[in-house]
Amino acid sequence: ADSAFIVNTRGIANEAIFSAIPRPGDAFLYDELIHTNIHDGTKHSLVLWKRSFRHNDVEYFTEQLLDIRGSQPRIRDGTWCVIIAVESFYSMDGNICPVQELIAACKEILPNGNAQYVVDETHSGDIIGPSGAGLVSALGLEKEVAIRMHTFGKALAGSGG
Repeated sequence: ADSAFIVNTRGIANEAIFSAIPRPGDAFLYDELIHTNIHDGTKHSLVLWKRSFRHNDVEYFTEQLLDIRGSQPRIRDGTWCVIIAVESFYSMDGNICPVQELIAACKEILPNGNAQYVVDETHSGDIIGPSGAGLVSALGLEKEVAIRMHTFGKALAGSGG
C-alpha cells in the first residue's frame, strides 16, 4: 500500500474508518456478519442509508446494489459512493468472502467507479497472499479495494486486537 494508518486495535481502526470517511449522501452496504465494531463506527458516520446483504450471497448483494442505484440518483450518476464492508475471512464461520464476484457485480452496476470497498483482513493477514498480505493481495485486487484493514493482534500475535 502507498500509505498506512496505524492504531492500537481493530475496533479503533474500524470505528475511525466508518465514522470519518463516509460523506453525507453516501450509502453503506455490508455483509450481515461483519464485526460489531464496524457497526459501532457507522453509528457516528454521516451516512443515513445503511443496508446489509445476506452473508456471502452475491445474488442478494447484487439486488441490494441495484436497489441503491435505483433509489439514489446521485449514486447512480457517480456523485456519491457506495461504501461496501466485508471481511476477507469471517471469524464466526470461517467462510472466505467472494470479493472477486462482489467487485465484478459493482463494476457492472456502478460503472462510474463509485463503489468503494473496505475489506477487514484481520483473519487473513500473515496467512494468505504474498508475504502474508491477505486475501485482497492473494487475488491481485489491491487496486480495486480502497481500504484493507489489518491488525497486529491475530496472526502476528502483537498487541491490540
